[in-house]
Amino acid sequence: LHGVAEWHDFSWPLEAGEPQILSPGGQVTLSGTFDDWRVSGEAAVDAPGFAEGTLGFDASGDQEHVEAIIREGQLLGGSVSGEVNYNWAEGGLFDLRLETENLSTEPLYPSMPAVVSARFSASGSQEPLSVLVDVERLNAIVSGQAVSGSGKAAYGPGELSFERFELRAEGSSVVLNGSLDRPEGLDFAADVDEVGSFLPGASGALTANGNVQLEKGQPRLKLAAEGKALSWQDIGIPSVVIRDIPSATPGSLAALHLEFMSPEYAGTSLDFATLELDLGEARQTAVLMAGSGEYRLSTEWAGAVENRDKPVADWEWQGTIGSLS
Repeated sequence: LHGVAEWHDFSWPLEAGEPQILSPGGQVTLSGTFDDWRVSGEAAVDAPGFAEGTLGFDASGDQEHVEAIIREGQLLGGSVSGEVNYNWAEGGLFDLRLETENLSTEPLYPSMPAVVSARFSASGSQEPLSVLVDVERLNAIVSGQAVSGSGKAAYGPGELSFERFELRAEGSSVVLNGSLDRPEGLDFAADVDEVGSFLPGASGALTANGNVQLEKGQPRLKLAAEGKALSWQDIGIPSVVIRDIPSATPGSLAALHLEFMSPEYAGTSLDFATLELDLGEARQTAVLMAGSGEYRLSTEWAGAVENRDKPVADWEWQGTIGSLS
């Protein structure tokens, strides 16, 4: 085997319009035999708003597998390097490692521009489909917002799992451990410095941790959370604490106690309010108590969603007031 291919003034995308990626020129060479071949290539890479860069690779293999090295390339305002191994004779086994520094994705995804510095690996197979992604380091600016992360995520037949998988953005973070496809479920922890970053018009801080399990296809939630200086529209909550309580309802989705200190709505405030929810699959109950000065209010409700076969947004809850005092 022997061959040389060259190109000049290649652009992407191929269809008419303003090109996002340009290659003024490049060359690929092939040598060897079907059982021992080698390919190497190098290309100039350009994009609007970026200095011209280069990207090169060396690959070798036989009729069953390929091994490729991406030489450190300087392009799109940063650099990229890595290794790729692929064996199509053994169920499509693959293994790759990639590292980028200050690499801009704007020419590839103009609708969500990002600058990415990362080191990660991925391995798995195509048949059956399985993949393990290990993010050693991720630092990015996505649409002007700083994002960072690390951890592992894996997918295999019938299971998606996480191991110390953490994402951080704007002073907030979320950590995932476990899998909804395992009996022990998925553990989560979240720390939100400013709720307004995710809910426009809101403010305050929120921390939460818990576990979600799937039991016979039905979710089960355990939750502990605390909020400080929360506000949204006419609602103000200086402090709220949420914790689990024992459930009296078979197959309960969640049983929670919520305690609000000095809640306020449209200028009217209370000294306290507590709400206990027991959210069963077939029956849901709520107990509300509130107080302001010498006045107290207590009420209990019980009922159920009557049309659970419809989308959640269309659910209709019907119930009765068991007591009011």
